[in-house]
Amino acid sequence: MEVYRRYKGTVKPACGILFERGPQYRVQGPNVPATTRQRKQSFIRRLIIPVVALSVLTYFGFHALNGELGLVGRARIEHQFDDLEKQLEVLVAERKALVAKVSLLRPESLNPDMVDERARLNLNLVHGDELVILRPGNSYQKIN
Repeated sequence: MEVYRRYKGTVKPACGILFERGPQYRVQGPNVPATTRQRKQSFIRRLIIPVVALSVLTYFGFHALNGELGLVGRARIEHQFDDLEKQLEVLVAERKALVAKVSLLRPESLNPDMVDERARLNLNLVHGDELVILRPGNSYQKIN
């Protein structure tokens, strides 16, 4: 026995079992997929993917603003950069002053006034004809 089914106005042979439902015939067999029973999705299952996506988006959005390299963090880094540049300028000026003083103490360019100043400062020496003014609040050693 050969089974036929309707297919867009033409009759084609089909293999399998013939079921009758209303005016149309439906064939079920190895070449025809079986129908599946669909269940109504619960309200919670519909919210799982949007809630997870929103959580991930919130996490990355928060860290894009407040993270170490975010918008607020970038302003903090720029402020810190400006402070460090100011400190660098002060240290470079101080280093240049020290290099200039050291260059005056080298044997090839020895400045007698600089040697005298350093000796008086380090050894607490004064000449006999000089006047020494002691300021209150400073601790002084006895000068001979």
